[in-house]
Amino acid sequence: MIKHKKNSVINRGVDFCIRRLMRVGKVKRGDIIDATGISTVSASKVLSLINKESFITKKGDLLILDGFIDKKHYWHSVSNDEQLMYALDNGCSFEETGLKLSELNVTIKSLSSKSKIKQNLLSSIIKSLNQIKVNHKSALDITYISLKEGSCGEVKRIVPIGLERLADQWRVIAHDLMSPQYPIKTYVLSRIIDFNFVTDDLPRSFKKRSPYSTKKIMEIKFNPRLTKEQIGVFKNKLGINENNILEIDSRLEFELLQRFGEIKKSSNAVWPIIISIGDKKCM
Repeated sequence: MIKHKKNSVINRGVDFCIRRLMRVGKVKRGDIIDATGISTVSASKVLSLINKESFITKKGDLLILDGFIDKKHYWHSVSNDEQLMYALDNGCSFEETGLKLSELNVTIKSLSSKSKIKQNLLSSIIKSLNQIKVNHKSALDITYISLKEGSCGEVKRIVPIGLERLADQWRVIAHDLMSPQYPIKTYVLSRIIDFNFVTDDLPRSFKKRSPYSTKKIMEIKFNPRLTKEQIGVFKNKLGINENNILEIDSRLEFELLQRFGEIKKSSNAVWPIIISIGDKKCM
């Protein structure tokens, strides 16, 4: 069994090799270097570590998978379907998938794939996420367009604590410094029309929380018209247990109800956004 050093470059190389071997059946030293950027010496060390496994055949700088791997083995924990789907949802890097673009015949299409995000916004969010760990000063002033009727842009001061992609949207999870107790909210990146990096001292009472710190436990009631089999697949999709209980991040409750249930829009929201879709004939 391969032993790992936590967060080491060797560990990254080993995990990449496992994914590539499980999904392609072979891996070269050059693949390790291309995927992870580690040195030739480190890549050779990775090959040597994995070569000790009984189900591996080594031919020079090439390893070939030629044996059975039990599902309880560590290899499955870093190369299972759940890990691959997560990697596909979050950038499809060679390191995280173990697959080159030519081998990854998967298309991830999004309605918002052509949406424009303000230049340098993402970099500023990443900077804020990391700098707050150093000096407790990093925030962003943003001008945000909401769906409230008449919205032309509202200025907010936020402290980013995470990024996520939900369905068709990239969003920043952040503390709202302009609301009492600094609640955690989400802001769609394509709706931020202006921003400014701020290094003023944060309020003394401010304490950064995890974006996943507030959970909600809900009892789910399914539509009685659904078949037993339909209910089964939706339980599996949403992670609902046998007692119809679902644990979810509180901030995702609205999206859950919007996607799978019925929820009334706020009375001051403009909805629907699109009221007609017509075909346009090509000239």
